This record gives sequence, structure tokens and C-alpha cells, in this order.
Amino acid sequence: MKRLIEVEEAKKLLETIKLPVEKREVFVLDAVNKFSAEDVFAPIDLPPFNRSTRDGYAVLSEDVVNASETSPVKLKIVESIEAGEFKRVRISSGECAKIATGAIIPENSDAVVMIENCEEKEGYVFVKKAVAPKENVMLKGSDVAEGELVVREGEKLTP
Repeated sequence: MKRLIEVEEAKKLLETIKLPVEKREVFVLDAVNKFSAEDVFAPIDLPPFNRSTRDGYAVLSEDVVNASETSPVKLKIVESIEAGEFKRVRISSGECAKIATGAIIPENSDAVVMIENCEEKEGYVFVKKAVAPKENVMLKGSDVAEGELVVREGEKLTP
């Protein structure tokens, strides 16, 4: 004869059952709707470098603090950096680098002036709007920091 039990008692019984779980590595696209067998930590910072969020000019923000439409600041363009390029570039006061969205910003540059706020002439750019430090810059590790927990053990993996 079968005996019925209360829901709470059934839940407690189910918690005691340990089914064997097969752990295996799968290609990331095959992992959808499966469950993580362990905690996963980010092996690197994402993004792995400071990058521009706009097309424009990488600058030292202190150089353009007084820039305006009526009193633009003149900076020498010393480099051009495209997204995907891994150039080691360093700018000094009075200099800038033309930069594409997603590109690595030069060492010691702390802001990007949008191209719409500049006028380029004969190797120089005239900046017509001030920018604050970190403006139009995505900082290294701002999406995910190295060592950060990104997937918990037992978490269902979805797109």
C-alpha cells in the first residue's frame, strides 16, 4: 500500500537525494541550458585596457580645461589609433592622438574629446569643448575585473 506525505516532508526527502553528476567540459556554444559544475572567475580584466568610447582625440584633460567655441585649445596630433591596434603611445602636454571608438587610449591620456567638438587643420586639432578626467573613456576592468566571480556553481547558463 502507498502512503501519501505532505509537500514539506517530500521536499526534505528530495534534498537528501544525491544523484551522480557528470562533469564535463563543453564548447561555450554547447553550454546553453546546462549548469555550471563550478565557480568561474574572470582570468583577465574586461576591457583589458582603457579604451575610447567615442571617435575623437585622446587628451590630457588639464590641457583643455579652458577650451570653448570662442577660445579653442590648439593641440599637436602625434598619432592616430584605430580600434584593434596595439600601439604603445604616450602623449605629453600640448599633444593629442586621434582615436577611434574602442581603441586603446594613450598612456597618461585621461579623456577623449568627441570629434564633433574639434576642428582638425594641418596636423593640429582645435578643441572647442572642455572634457573632465575619464570622460569618454571606459576604464580597464570596468565590465569585469580579473578574479571576479562571473558564473556561480550550479547556475543555469543562458545566452
